[in-house]
Amino acid sequence: MFNNNKVNYILETAIHILQAVLHSYDEAVSDAHVLLCHVMRIERSQLLLLQDKQLSTKQVNKYQEYILRRLQLEPVAYIVGSVQFMGLEFKINNNVLIPRCETEILVETVLQIIDKQQLILDLCTGSGCIAVSLAKLKNIHNIVASDISEEALVLAKQNAYINNVMNNIHFIKSDLFNDIVNTKFDIIISNPPYVTETEYNVLKDNLKYEPKHALVACDNGLFFYKKIAKCAIKYSNSTFILVELNSKNVHKIKDIFASYSAYTNIEIINDYAGLPRILKAKIENTN
Repeated sequence: MFNNNKVNYILETAIHILQAVLHSYDEAVSDAHVLLCHVMRIERSQLLLLQDKQLSTKQVNKYQEYILRRLQLEPVAYIVGSVQFMGLEFKINNNVLIPRCETEILVETVLQIIDKQQLILDLCTGSGCIAVSLAKLKNIHNIVASDISEEALVLAKQNAYINNVMNNIHFIKSDLFNDIVNTKFDIIISNPPYVTETEYNVLKDNLKYEPKHALVACDNGLFFYKKIAKCAIKYSNSTFILVELNSKNVHKIKDIFASYSAYTNIEIINDYAGLPRILKAKIENTN
């Protein structure tokens, strides 16, 4: 693939090869840069200064391996094993979804309303990106993060450790609320699976590297919203619930929560593309 070990030649070649498959010059440039920086263990800002540097054979071989994996549409985050979220570093593998910028809106919304003394529940925590970000950015010490996947919880704990908030979060294996007992929370947060089977079947190939169980929900993508809306009321101290939305099902999801009188002040918050992305509601005291 590469006939020269110089950085500028290798980058130019990788971009050309990636563009043919990704059909996006900007994405090809970004991916080629990120993967090479990972191989060289440098920041992207340093790359411009090292255009004439000669890579070792080991580095060239590793970079070629990464480019071949990307040509198979494996996401860059899985190849390098990490991703930035809310300005923090998170380890990532294919046991969890890759944190996305849309989910940062969920975290930012919670940061606006949260008190550091409140008890928080993060359902379907996955990589732990929501719980860890809240603990780190707001110094919150009372967070419960749950997931049905043992593999996801192992990774989430690693991310809590990396970001020095291991003592702020209690991790629990639970199928939604099933193993959470005798606890009421001030704020309940979730980014649940919400892709329908029909939507999954036409997803881009790169998304199919991500765990299907963390993406797809039965009942036309509404299963988890129905379960959360039904159960969250008895686990709440009468404050807020926030869930990430499937923008294509926003009206149905809003109707699910609106069907319970306990949910009031239901608000839909748009993402950066103007699509409905977050449902925020007040949970009234039903005692």
